[in-house]
Amino acid sequence: MTNELLNYILKVEGDYLHRNSTEADITSPGGVYRAVHPDANIWSYIDSVGASLDKDKDSSMWSASDIHDVNDALDETQIGLLVKDFYNDYLFGAHLDLFDPMLQIAMFNLYTNSQTGAWKSVQQTIIDMKKMGYLTMPDSDISKVDGGYGDKTKRGLQAVDALPDDQVTIYKITMISNMKTYYAKLVAGNPDKFLVYLVGWMNRMDNLEVA
Repeated sequence: MTNELLNYILKVEGDYLHRNSTEADITSPGGVYRAVHPDANIWSYIDSVGASLDKDKDSSMWSASDIHDVNDALDETQIGLLVKDFYNDYLFGAHLDLFDPMLQIAMFNLYTNSQTGAWKSVQQTIIDMKKMGYLTMPDSDISKVDGGYGDKTKRGLQAVDALPDDQVTIYKITMISNMKTYYAKLVAGNPDKFLVYLVGWMNRMDNLEVA
């Protein structure tokens, strides 16, 4: 993981320890929610800091004051390393090395909501680039939109990477558009669950600078 992506994660997910009112336990700097990722290494460190401040009860029982005290005692460098380690593991299947810095951020955003959706968006973009005449690969060498990462998807990304800069820009614009379309489909499929997140999701995509 690049420092650019780490800094982005800390910016959008929050660089402080907190607990949302609707959630059962705390969330670390960088957005690691303990109830979903209870075994993440970051919790051993946060618990040790809590214990040093006599916060010996379960973190789900920490008051707002307890959380504030522990947050203030966290070492920024140590937290950064632990957040980076967590996302290096969590995003392993996103194969971020195949994307430029801006699309790494786009992949992070969608992959954390839907791993399948992230790869479907990538695969659809490769197909779109073929349809627009920018890729000369045989149709048989292009992956179906199945949401799984395989050799065909990898080769498609490598072919895109070899395009001239102006066509790579079209690829990036198309990728963001496909990711936004997937978010819209996600919301349409379960509006009660996802509609509240739609504006935030779209804003994250719209704020990416395609260059």
